[in-house]
Amino acid sequence: METQNKWGGAFWAVIFAVVVIGGSSAYSFLHQPKRIAVIPGGETMTGWQSVSSTVTQSSDNSLTGSLSEDLYAKLAENTNYSARERDVIIASLVKERVVSPAIVPNINLVDLNISDTASLDTYSKLLVVILSQASQVKKYEVTVFTQSVMNDNIYGTPALQSTADLYKKIGASLLIMEVPKALATEHLEVVKSVGALARAVENMAKWKGDPIEALSDVDTFNKAKSYTEGSVDTLLLAVMAFQNKT
Repeated sequence: METQNKWGGAFWAVIFAVVVIGGSSAYSFLHQPKRIAVIPGGETMTGWQSVSSTVTQSSDNSLTGSLSEDLYAKLAENTNYSARERDVIIASLVKERVVSPAIVPNINLVDLNISDTASLDTYSKLLVVILSQASQVKKYEVTVFTQSVMNDNIYGTPALQSTADLYKKIGASLLIMEVPKALATEHLEVVKSVGALARAVENMAKWKGDPIEALSDVDTFNKAKSYTEGSVDTLLLAVMAFQNKT
């Protein structure tokens, strides 16, 4: 993905550090600052606090910010509301439409292939193969979506649907792979977050022209992306801790 933190590539790099270089280097890499652009309208949504608590920096949010401004302008063209009234309307509508349970798959520990005998080495190598498939996404999803919105594309975006399908395959592979019992909880969150990311991208792929829906879709994507990055980070820490015990 064309972002500051490519979760698939980041995972591969940290696993490499864990296996080849050592835990201290991996820990340093893992805790490099992340920059995640989030549309301001979504910052007050308590329903997503648990999956979007990653510290952000405001120095590089021009991409999502410009999308928000463009959609805002498009909405303004068709209304007679004041700027303050539009802010209230947008915040209210986005808050109503972005709901955590609607995007996060209902998957539990019993759905995983948990094993008491699975080796960390085998698990880590397979995880690298699966998550590195995300590197097939060559263009940032919000960039593709912005182009669709600016072109008034109301017939869907095949490129985004292909990305969503890829994330679905990654999620399915994670679901059926053998998981060490000690890593089951953290692995489950990765499966759920990738599933949420797939659904968020699919929502953008199916956009039909509603500017408010576009704001909602991007806000949902940002939170699903943050959820995915956070869950992968947590799994990496668990992998390192497990390795130190064995």
